[in-house]
Amino acid sequence: MSVIKNINERIKAVREKLDLRQKVMAKSIGISQGYWSDIEHGRRIPSDTVLIALANRWAIKLDWLMYGRGEMEVPPMVAEEKAV
Repeated sequence: MSVIKNINERIKAVREKLDLRQKVMAKSIGISQGYWSDIEHGRRIPSDTVLIALANRWAIKLDWLMYGRGEMEVPPMVAEEKAV
């Protein structure tokens, strides 16, 4: 996968990889669809709380989400352990 430079592009990439609508993603972490849309389009910067919620809910590596370093997803074994 190519490097995604902007946080808004990485957030959109997560949603597209999961094949979900903005409304579903937003609801899954407790924000409005409008706020989600603003983040994806670069009109707003997500709070740390939003980033952490997204990472925890969808097993996304926070380092990748925030800075674009490493791989997007938490390995399955780690994700399963977090769910317990």
